[in-house]
Amino acid sequence: MKKIFLCLLLFSGSCYAQENHYPVIKSVADSVDDFVPEGWELILLNRGDLNNDGIEDAVLVIQSKDTLRELLYDGNHKKWDRLEDTKPRLLVILFKDKTGYKLALQNNDFILRMDEGGVWGDPENGLEIKNNILILSFYGGSMEKWNNIYKFRFQNDDWY
Repeated sequence: MKKIFLCLLLFSGSCYAQENHYPVIKSVADSVDDFVPEGWELILLNRGDLNNDGIEDAVLVIQSKDTLRELLYDGNHKKWDRLEDTKPRLLVILFKDKTGYKLALQNNDFILRMDEGGVWGDPENGLEIKNNILILSFYGGSMEKWNNIYKFRFQNDDWY
């Protein structure tokens, strides 16, 4: 009886322990293109100084070329609650120095997917670097239109 209970417990746990498998972005490289893993494509790129060192850094949004089954958060980002077939998008921030580019940040769930804009289509509305600030903009909706603008600044070795 204990063996059956243990098997059921292990099986039920594996049903709910689904996790997303995103690529691990390289930590250093000479070129921005080197940070785009096989099976992924660059969909947005902008350059500008983000860490206030006078050197142009780079921000990339990359997207999977293939549709993947992805476990996504609920609307409030409090719990993983639904599986969807999507093309995941990742935010990749690179700091440049004299030797090349270094990965400053990889975020696997901040960038909205191409089907999350409602009837307006792809919600991506821009990626800008201005005055050492990263600005990301999204829009969408159906009966009511929405627009979200996020601004991030790198200071004290972290993003605010």
